[in-house]
Amino acid sequence: MIDVSGLPGGGSLLLSVLAYAGLSYLAGQEMIERQIDKSGWHQTCEVSILDDIDSRRKPVEVLPEMRCSDTVGWLGRDFQRFCQRMNDFDFNGPARRQEEALNRKRQELEDRRLGRLASKAGTQCSCAANIFKAENALSLSVYAGTARLITPPDVQNLQQSLRVSLGTPQCQAIAEAAK
Repeated sequence: MIDVSGLPGGGSLLLSVLAYAGLSYLAGQEMIERQIDKSGWHQTCEVSILDDIDSRRKPVEVLPEMRCSDTVGWLGRDFQRFCQRMNDFDFNGPARRQEEALNRKRQELEDRRLGRLASKAGTQCSCAANIFKAENALSLSVYAGTARLITPPDVQNLQQSLRVSLGTPQCQAIAEAAK
């Protein structure tokens, strides 16, 4: 057991300091949680992630029609008449339909994958807030313990710090799991 009787102020001072430190830690966690909510982090983060997901969407490829008149009609009247008799058929018809079906299937799979990513946006944003609180616990305790007189740089630049936390491997793993 530790003998605290030799300390100036005795054990009560040590107990008071430890209690103040513990309360500062709890208050720091609560204060930053409120500041994160007040800053609108969760909404802006989700919108940012969803915008990023939307920017990844590729437009559906459309194969051009290769009509008979466009392809060989320029060779003369005989070829133009031939194309007219054949109802100006599409040389690319069967291949184009097959390619379009394949493109639709690819697009559906990609949309599902991006939908899973979008559904995890809120979880990623919460992860970033939790990582920030865990990594900055000491500075948040000082922030709360000094009644906001000492403001750590990470708290001053809260949005930037949260974006950095969003890029951590733990939060990125959430997105990777959704793929």
